[in-house]
Amino acid sequence: MVYHYCRCCEEKFNGISNVVDHVVDCSSRVSSGDEDILTILIKDNRSKAVKQSKYFLVVEMDSKSDLKPLDSFIRNVWMECCYHTSEFVFEKDSESRVSYYSHADQMQDHHWQPFSSIKIGDKLTKADDRFIYSYDRQPVFGVLLKISKGSMNGKPVRLLARNEPIQFKCVECKKIAGFIDPESHNFYCDNCREENENTIEFDEMSNSPRVGICGYIGDNKPYVRKADRVNKRKSDQLDE
Repeated sequence: MVYHYCRCCEEKFNGISNVVDHVVDCSSRVSSGDEDILTILIKDNRSKAVKQSKYFLVVEMDSKSDLKPLDSFIRNVWMECCYHTSEFVFEKDSESRVSYYSHADQMQDHHWQPFSSIKIGDKLTKADDRFIYSYDRQPVFGVLLKISKGSMNGKPVRLLARNEPIQFKCVECKKIAGFIDPESHNFYCDNCREENENTIEFDEMSNSPRVGICGYIGDNKPYVRKADRVNKRKSDQLDE
């Protein structure tokens, strides 16, 4: 069973829907301030049913921010490999067909606008407002969960929750996989990787919808709660 953690109170939840519902109103998030803070869910699946997603992020950011911080955050956590272009398309702009593009300063088309040209709060104004973010033409899907008063305390984007690494099974022996063949997108455990390393160039697994794509290599470490980190340090000290 895979649990997901609220990064605010560090409580664990069984199921994506449960942790997302909790994070929106987690009491540990409360901070004084009069800024409009957006709570945003970003997921790998277009479906409105959160449980249909394998990968998800819940973040918060100031409504007055432009799109650059969110682009940088998604790149750093999920996407970046070769500095590809990225794009935001908001549901509100479906009729005008305006896109916000990382390289818009190189273009002359009025349908493409730079990230700095808007505030995200101008596009996400009420719960369930949606957008599509694409990196190297690979889309993920965002939805506004809530607008609340508070303060970001100078942080551009703050991570509230993230799915724990997904346990895929080895295509050959069905053990837990740690590697992927980027050509076939089959998963392999360490032993089966060694048996095939002369014919397959493997990538390590990463906790990202971009795993196995374009040589992407990211983090696949599970979240460790502060109390567990402290207990481990104490245990290590006793063993010395």
